[in-house]
Amino acid sequence: MPFITITNNWCHHIRAMITSDQVFYEQNKVGSLDAAGASVGLPGPVGLNIAAGGMTGNVEERSKIHTVKLQDPGWTQIDAGRKVRMSYFKGQKSYVTIEL
Repeated sequence: MPFITITNNWCHHIRAMITSDQVFYEQNKVGSLDAAGASVGLPGPVGLNIAAGGMTGNVEERSKIHTVKLQDPGWTQIDAGRKVRMSYFKGQKSYVTIEL
């Protein structure tokens, strides 16, 4: 696991915590959307209007969304003038919270 090193150069102790958020979906629906259109007309004595169009796309719907906040139990206290190595998971987006 990768790690970060936090150095406390402040005159008092600090606290640090590593957290990561994960989102879970209970139901996923994936589909496709297709549409087409056409238009033909004679708007005036000399004019002629011809048009065509089309569209395709993908639709994804997620329901029953749960956000879970994962964190190590408690805070890590770092005394003044000390260093601490904290590890985190490489495959997840993690956040460091430092409290002065």
